Amino acid sequence: TKMVDETVKKLGLDISYYIEGRIKTGEVYKGTPFEVQGKLLDYSFYETPISLKIINQKRFAWEINTEEYSKKGEANFGDPVVTSKFSFLVTPDSNVFKNNPRINEINYQFRFHDHKELVSKYKKRLVIEPIPDASAISISLEDEVMEKAIDFLNTLVNIYIENSISVNKQVNENTLAFIDGQLSQVENQLNGIESNLEQYQKDKTTF
Repeated sequence: TKMVDETVKKLGLDISYYIEGRIKTGEVYKGTPFEVQGKLLDYSFYETPISLKIINQKRFAWEINTEEYSKKGEANFGDPVVTSKFSFLVTPDSNVFKNNPRINEINYQFRFHDHKELVSKYKKRLVIEPIPDASAISISLEDEVMEKAIDFLNTLVNIYIENSISVNKQVNENTLAFIDGQLSQVENQLNGIESNLEQYQKDKTTF
C-alpha cells in the first residue's frame, strides 16, 4: 500500500483531466495545456466535474454544477480560485498553447479524487503473478488509459528498487556498526588482558 500511495502522489493522479465531446467525455492523461493544483473543503465534491474553458493565454473560465450547488467564474492563470467548497490554481503550459491555436474551442474538465479510495482502487487492479521456472514476477494493471497504466507500473517498480537499495544500505550500515561495536569490545578486552599481564609481570618481578 505504501508504494502504491507513493506512486499515486508522484504521478499526481489525485486530479484527472478530461475533454468534453459531443457524444462522450474522455480522459486525457498527458498533453493538457494546463495543470491544476488544489484541494476540496467539502469532500462530497470528489468526482464532481469542474468545467474549464480557455479564454486566452492569460485567462480561463470555470464552472461547476450539481443538484445542490452551482458556481462559475473567470480567473487568471496562476491566480488561486477560492470558494467555500474547494480551492484550486491553474498553471498553463505555454508549449501546448503555441502548438494549438484553436485551443479556446476545447471544453476541458478536471476532477478531484479521494486519495485513499484511489490508492485502494489501484491496489485492487494490480495483478502480481510469479513467472514459472524463473525467479521473477509479472506485474500488470488495467486502466482506462494505457499510457497511465504504463507510467504507473514503471514508477511503482522504480520506487520498489529505490526502497530496496535504501533498505540494503541501512542493513549494511547496521552491520558495519555492529562489527565496529564488536571490534571495539574485543579491543577493550585485549587491552584489559594486556594490562593484567603487565601488572602480573610487575608483581612477579617485585616478589
